[in-house]
Amino acid sequence: MRDHELHKVIGTILKSVETAVPGTRVCLDGACGGFSTIPYRIPGETHSNPSKMCQGDILILLDGQRRIEIEIEETDLRPLNLLAKAHGPRKCHYVERGIILPEHNDGVEIVHVIKTNSRKKLAQLRFVERWINEQLDVLGRYVYTIFHGTVEDFSHPSHRDELLGYVTSVLSRTSNGPLLKSDEG
Repeated sequence: MRDHELHKVIGTILKSVETAVPGTRVCLDGACGGFSTIPYRIPGETHSNPSKMCQGDILILLDGQRRIEIEIEETDLRPLNLLAKAHGPRKCHYVERGIILPEHNDGVEIVHVIKTNSRKKLAQLRFVERWINEQLDVLGRYVYTIFHGTVEDFSHPSHRDELLGYVTSVLSRTSNGPLLKSDEG
């Protein structure tokens, strides 16, 4: 069995979002420290195995709706693989206990955490990030963002806080106004 160190670190970091933003639930797959899978199925299907197209790593729900989908890639950094992981869930539904959970009214953010610090690869990733956003912009309501680093990088407060800050910011920017606990009342 492969050891998913980066998956576990990212899962631990993002699980803390549940206490920072009311109405948030962080779903983690087994590699990220959770106890279930995050299946995306062909529209109209809720249970059949052949209808499962892909599995996500982390899904963050806001008020029961899909708000942020996070993919973590530790080995296959080819642009085609990143593109497939960005587009796959767009064409599918997330089904939980036989219920299709809708996309959030403010759209869905797609975050890709990539295990690399190679300058050459980072230049390619920034190009891919821009290109994927151009493709997703045609569909509307989607934003694709890449974070990169190693297990050691994300164990450091600056990397951890950058990712956590971005995710918290996305969850706090909704059509209903700020949701951060520090902004309450």
